[in-house]
Amino acid sequence: MEVPLLERKTSNDGRLLNSWLKEVRDSLGRESIFQGKEVIYPVPLCLKKDETKLFYHPKEFCFGPQHFRAKALGYKYGEEIKAEVVRKFNGLLTKGLFSVVAKFKEQTMQERIVKSYAILDRSLINNNEVISWLLVRDACFVIEVLYRENHHPLLNDIVKDMFKLENQLPLWVLEEIMVSLGWPIEGNWFEPVLKNLSPVEVKQRSRSPTYSKKIHILQLLGEYMVDNRAGQSISTSSQYDETEHNREDEESGSHDSKAIQEDGNHHNQEDVQSDPYDNLIINGLLIMFYVFLFLILLPVIILWLLWLVICFMWGKAEKNERHVPTVGELDKIGVNLKALKSKGISRIEFKSKSSTLYLPKFTVDDRSEVIVRNLLVMETHWEDTEKVITRYVVFMNDLISTSLDVARLRTEGIIVNKLGSDDDVARMWNSVTIPATGIPKYDQIDTACTKINAYRRKWWRVLWSQF
Repeated sequence: MEVPLLERKTSNDGRLLNSWLKEVRDSLGRESIFQGKEVIYPVPLCLKKDETKLFYHPKEFCFGPQHFRAKALGYKYGEEIKAEVVRKFNGLLTKGLFSVVAKFKEQTMQERIVKSYAILDRSLINNNEVISWLLVRDACFVIEVLYRENHHPLLNDIVKDMFKLENQLPLWVLEEIMVSLGWPIEGNWFEPVLKNLSPVEVKQRSRSPTYSKKIHILQLLGEYMVDNRAGQSISTSSQYDETEHNREDEESGSHDSKAIQEDGNHHNQEDVQSDPYDNLIINGLLIMFYVFLFLILLPVIILWLLWLVICFMWGKAEKNERHVPTVGELDKIGVNLKALKSKGISRIEFKSKSSTLYLPKFTVDDRSEVIVRNLLVMETHWEDTEKVITRYVVFMNDLISTSLDVARLRTEGIIVNKLGSDDDVARMWNSVTIPATGIPKYDQIDTACTKINAYRRKWWRVLWSQF
């Protein structure tokens, strides 16, 4: 006998209420998801708008359990490609992938899987075999993509999906698969991969740095971009270049002064023998020339002095240590821009003596915005960690306002534009959503901002460069 619609609805509501009550009671005895930080978080719903949803949701390739329910329906093409890779990995193992799945089904491994995700579908938690196959299968595909010698024709689409926060696999899952295959895991085995995929150009390091935590590939990429090597000050190579350049200038200046002195002695001997009336004529002509030049430049000097007075009365720069002017405004006050040679975000610096701002080289392509946006969301969940990427994005957002700013940065080699249009690059930096929690602190960039604003307040220097 068919159940009436009203009774059926009441029954469903009752099951929903009971399920909710059970979830509330169970949550009282659960550990906080914000304690360990070794957790993969979901993206807040407020960021998943219609126009920005594709930056956070997988497009073709779904990894991990966050989008498990949509996996069988919307990602059939990506799942078929995964199946080809999984068959290959199954043949590489003596007992096949069934032995790896059996290991993941153990109680200790299941507890580790649950702790690796902030929010996990309850149906997956209660089904050890499904979540084990899910992680093993996806991990095999990620490893194949990262280590494939001949690039996959869909590599760009795969990488864009692979660096979305909700699409992350715990790093320890990848390492478990590699151990099962007998592949060596030496130190930071992922660094060559990060070097190829990082939008910020960082030099290959002879000594691998220590990462604050090893959660997933997206987090590793963020720390790689920062390039925060302990015990080194910023822009050492640029300082070396300037020192060498100044030394060459001093040497050339000393040689020139010697030559001028010898040449002057030679002329003095000739002047003794010359006619004194010729010297009077030459001096008179020089005096007339300087008087004539002064009369021509006098109106310009008067106008400049008037403009100087107006600027002192109404045009003083606002003191805002956390923000900087745009590239166009910096250009007007005589600030030079220079690209750092293979150094990350932590090497940003402003040198007042040479009026030079040093910035890392950043490649903008169709996957850069995906990486930047997901790194920002990742940092919002970290309470006691420096949010370096967020501070860097705020800094670049200040510098770039129009396509003209992008063109200047591109000319200096700071931005490599692979989007084709400078307007698209400016739109990317200006459209990235910054969390409304205030500007995070990062000493290196904050110091550069302070120095730039102090430079702006040296009015005689700024006005002279504008003049």
